[in-house]
Amino acid sequence: EQLAAVPVALFTTCLTMARGDEEARSTVLSYMEPILRRAPDIRPVGIGLFAGSLDPARTALLPSQSAPQGDYRNWDAIRAWAREIRPALVESRPAPISLAEATLSHTDLSKLDLAAYDLHRAELRAAVLREAKLAEADLEAADLEGANLMGADLSRCMLGWANLQRCNLHGAQLHHANLLGADLRFADLSQADLRYAVLNGANCRYANLATADLRHANLDWIDLEGANLEGADFREADLSWADLRQVDLTGAQMEGALYNDATQWPEGFDPQEAGCVHVNAPV
Repeated sequence: EQLAAVPVALFTTCLTMARGDEEARSTVLSYMEPILRRAPDIRPVGIGLFAGSLDPARTALLPSQSAPQGDYRNWDAIRAWAREIRPALVESRPAPISLAEATLSHTDLSKLDLAAYDLHRAELRAAVLREAKLAEADLEAADLEGANLMGADLSRCMLGWANLQRCNLHGAQLHHANLLGADLRFADLSQADLRYAVLNGANCRYANLATADLRHANLDWIDLEGANLEGADFREADLSWADLRQVDLTGAQMEGALYNDATQWPEGFDPQEAGCVHVNAPV
């Protein structure tokens, strides 16, 4: 029960550590670093099918090989752990309900639990989804123009290439959501939680992002022309290639935000003075 809500990355390792000390273990865990940089709340869970230190004094497992061999795995502990964790791993979960390409425009779906539903390419124009539970739902390429999603839970939702023009997303939970290429023109995202969200190439022209939380968000190539960014929090967000020419950053929190030579700033704005960090563009 304690582990049920913890996101994990399950991996099998074929790494055999020459030593069992802390440095060797750190080497193994370093393979998780690229994942943890993108999703720091993930916890690695390793299945050590081949993990363990090798000892030349050990009886050879493969006599035909000359390399040092041995097995330090504690099989009693492994089997005990397997018996304990097995119910959680094999517990059946209902298949996500598919409403792909469904026509639900102008439908009142307020407060409904639609978590993990398949709604990709669904027609949801002007639908009412106030406080709906849509965590991890697939809304890729869905048409949500004019929908009311005020206070909705869209965390970890797939919204790539979705039409969200003029949507009411005031106070919505969008942390870790994928909004790649989404159309958010004139959308109300005031007070929205967009931490760690992916907004690469999103069109946010004239969107209201006042007091929105965009910490650690990926905003590469985002277009924010005319957007209201009053009090928005961009700390440690990635603004590489972002177009910020026609915005007012007065009151926005910018400390630690990343930018490159292609980032376009408002006239007279000094990113270094605001605490932003310049990074080199990848070759």
